[in-house]
Amino acid sequence: MEKQLKQSVKARQKVKSLEYGVYKKTYVLLVIGFFVYIGAYFGILHYRNFILMEHRVKEISLDRQQKLKEIKALKEEKIKLHNPEYLQQIARKELYLMKRGEVHIKLVPNPVETDGGMNKKDR
Repeated sequence: MEKQLKQSVKARQKVKSLEYGVYKKTYVLLVIGFFVYIGAYFGILHYRNFILMEHRVKEISLDRQQKLKEIKALKEEKIKLHNPEYLQQIARKELYLMKRGEVHIKLVPNPVETDGGMNKKDR
């Protein structure tokens, strides 16, 4: 009887150790799965932010290039503005200023020659 009791105790311990091993493996797999999930979530989040930032950097660099071109054109314009002949041209074109004795003649198209909004058939 003692032998059977010892054997049954050993059998129970073996079963408990096997059950403990199964639970331990399940627990370890769950922990690993949780960390993989968290890592994937934050990895995707950071990847999206990286892509957005990269796109923003491209936009800013294009904007910077455009601004540099504008600055260069303005510097050239500034240099031109020190030339009296260029100033005279601008005054004539934009402000319609004339020298003494000059008369400004503005040519207006003849309303009879132009359509005036009517088709040739309507005339």
